[in-house]
Amino acid sequence: MFEEALRTTIEISLGVAAVILLLLVTKPLLDKRYAAKWRYWVWLILALRLIFPFRLPLMQTPLSLPVPEQEIVYQVDENQIPEIPMPTVPRENDGQTVSQSATAPQIENDEIQTEKSQKAGVRTISIAALAAAVWCGGVVLFLIWNIAVYLSFRGQIRRRGKMVTALPSLLILRKIRSELKIKRKIRLMIFSGLDSPVMTGMISPVILLPDMAFTEEELSMILRHELVHWKRRDIWYKFVLLLANAVHWFNPLVWVMARQADQDIEISCDDAVLAGKNELFRQQYGQALLHVLRTGVTRRNTIFSTRFSASRKTLKRRFSNLLKASRKRSGKIALCVVLAAAIFAGSLVACQQTDSASKQPDLAASSFGPPASTAINRPGEKIDPSEYSSLSRTYLFPFASLSDSIWSNPDEIQIGFGFTIHGR
Repeated sequence: MFEEALRTTIEISLGVAAVILLLLVTKPLLDKRYAAKWRYWVWLILALRLIFPFRLPLMQTPLSLPVPEQEIVYQVDENQIPEIPMPTVPRENDGQTVSQSATAPQIENDEIQTEKSQKAGVRTISIAALAAAVWCGGVVLFLIWNIAVYLSFRGQIRRRGKMVTALPSLLILRKIRSELKIKRKIRLMIFSGLDSPVMTGMISPVILLPDMAFTEEELSMILRHELVHWKRRDIWYKFVLLLANAVHWFNPLVWVMARQADQDIEISCDDAVLAGKNELFRQQYGQALLHVLRTGVTRRNTIFSTRFSASRKTLKRRFSNLLKASRKRSGKIALCVVLAAAIFAGSLVACQQTDSASKQPDLAASSFGPPASTAINRPGEKIDPSEYSSLSRTYLFPFASLSDSIWSNPDEIQIGFGFTIHGR
């Protein structure tokens, strides 16, 4: 089951990786032509495609990759091999001897013990099974690590975070929540371990402010930015990226996609905050970004969280986007093209296993059965005792599978077990 899942995952991963590579190569051109919201939806489509590995049936797959069939032989301590218990033969209540069929399990067990003693200490595992085990282990470790970092971060918030009690700050938060029509209660806290505002929590959201002074305009811009993140469900968006990265942890292009998507989440959020705003509002928003940039940029990046400021490179892109956002296109047609490419991408690669069994001759048929060109008499068909070929085809081949056959001459056929059939 896991081998088949890994095979399908590799097929989808390679197909989507080609689309990701094409987007990264054309990124300078696409950034100038389309708004960040277009890239925001593109990465989400690709992430969902990576999580749901369905394939469309095609007449012929453009690229076929062979699945390794080799096996790895390894040693096992013979003392760790458990002994097979001997079955208890039931006896009749009247003291009579048991039937001969009751000893069959004992004979079979003796054969198993003999075979075990001959092959003790030697085990084999296929390369495909080993790769599936490594892949599953990587997925589990990736998720455990990210969840552990998030839980540690939440624990620090509970220990070191302080609830904001200043009435002006709470009024600003309530006003922006009302404007954005957000009914969910969102807490506001001060956390000294941050250099930039952060929003975290999928179920119990909280906005964390660094321990520094903000003007009312700056605080308004920061809170609006984080609340827009919540309204757009960007924390769930990042959770989808996390799952895609976990399943395809072996693909470096998926890691690059997750990083680019994280930057475009912030840039598209800026566009959503500035939509329909005047030039003065844009200046105030840019000043808030500059204020955070002067105090430092946050390096904390955990799951289930968004942040007002990230790396300096991302901030540079955001400043550039503030001046050019109104000149860019939405890119609906290009988005449909990417959607179609993502759907068909998983069907472009196929991992096929070589059918080695079909290349080997049918030893059982050649050793114990009649030749392919020889017709076998059907049941109910009359057979002349003088026709030795018909007689042997119908009655002697089943015995040949149980013992070595010795075909002496047409008048005398010895089939083993001490029986001899005489002719005329």
